Amino acid sequence: MPKTTKNYFTYDWNFEGKSAVFSIDLDFLECARIRVRSGAAQEREITPLLTVLIGNRKRSVLSAKEVQKLLEIARRLAAKSCACLVGSIQCGLVLRLYLYEGDIGSLEAFSALINAEKGFHKQCVLIEESDYSTYRTLLLPTDAKQQTEHNRENLEFLRDRGDTLAPRRLNIHMAFPNEPSCLAFEPKALESGFAVGSYEDTGSNEFAFGLIIHKVCALEKIEVDAVTTAAIELAEPYGGRLIFWDCPAQSLLKRR
Repeated sequence: MPKTTKNYFTYDWNFEGKSAVFSIDLDFLECARIRVRSGAAQEREITPLLTVLIGNRKRSVLSAKEVQKLLEIARRLAAKSCACLVGSIQCGLVLRLYLYEGDIGSLEAFSALINAEKGFHKQCVLIEESDYSTYRTLLLPTDAKQQTEHNRENLEFLRDRGDTLAPRRLNIHMAFPNEPSCLAFEPKALESGFAVGSYEDTGSNEFAFGLIIHKVCALEKIEVDAVTTAAIELAEPYGGRLIFWDCPAQSLLKRR
């Protein structure tokens, strides 16, 4: 399963051209809708967003221990101030926290509490945006982003069984809603460097037309992520999706 802390989903992706670790509360939008329906909050087009930038005093890359400590502090202070901590991005020297208003005045209360914490440099920026756009467009994972965590799980499964990092053929199982879309996808896959394999029955009514494409790739997460992201983005205009991938096993255990 993807990594989670409570209701936070964590994934690797680039931010401003650098590798970063994203964390997001996937339940936030549904919880916000429930609050509106119950009368606990008013529905509005403009929402205040508080972004908090945090770095250590050494002006060096934050360690995993520092990030974990800061996230624990942020979640505790968000609960205390009734603000909604919806996600974070850890990239290089800075941890970015993203919060929306829970109760009126909660963002100002969170700012005061986080600024009172000692040992780190902090900068709070409050803006207004429409329809939780930062949450939806920056933090919320796309299919390609979610697949990177499935890739991590698959690779860890292979490592645990003594597999190597040696390059081999990835069998990428794609699925499409209809036959014309599947056929139109084939030449695009070939143009993009994939080999096209056989058709298969997906057993799904919504995505009934399956096609296996292939790519030779080392079993390094960064390389597998690049392959699956390319396949997903290539299939999107045709209504297709990546179902799963597999590969021939190359076990060190069998060679001993």
